[in-house]
Amino acid sequence: MTGRILVGHDGSQNSEAALDAAIDEAEARGAELDVINVWRVPLLVDPYSIRVEMIHTEHAAEASVEAAALRAERRLGRPVGRRIVPGSPRAVLTDEASHYDLVVVGAKGYHAIPGLRLGSVARHLAHSSPVPLLIVPPPSRQPERELRNSATTSTDSASVA
Repeated sequence: MTGRILVGHDGSQNSEAALDAAIDEAEARGAELDVINVWRVPLLVDPYSIRVEMIHTEHAAEASVEAAALRAERRLGRPVGRRIVPGSPRAVLTDEASHYDLVVVGAKGYHAIPGLRLGSVARHLAHSSPVPLLIVPPPSRQPERELRNSATTSTDSASVA
């Protein structure tokens, strides 16, 4: 195998699109693939509530990474790494990037502000990643672009004929 790829996955549709792109890249390059979920420690006042919320959040992160890794393993036919890390997604992904040849993230995650084309994590990584970064557009934008490309191709073919 040549190279290592890290894909950020939070269970959102955007991270599913990023996972698909990372699997494609791993397949094309023969690279190792690691799936990472960086979960934030909840900010609550009550110590009991914080502990319950942390357990819930960590379990959700584990389930998200496990499902993503299993899907990737089925497509690649080989083991995929799993990472669950508490902390700031921007800081953790920036730190982890130096151990990989490519980092793949969705344009936006679960907590993205509607209307923005690029979420804070993708924007931060675009400016600070020490390795190549692939930012995958939201799934809702991908079919639109494919339709536009096929319409152009059809028009070009018709004008040639």
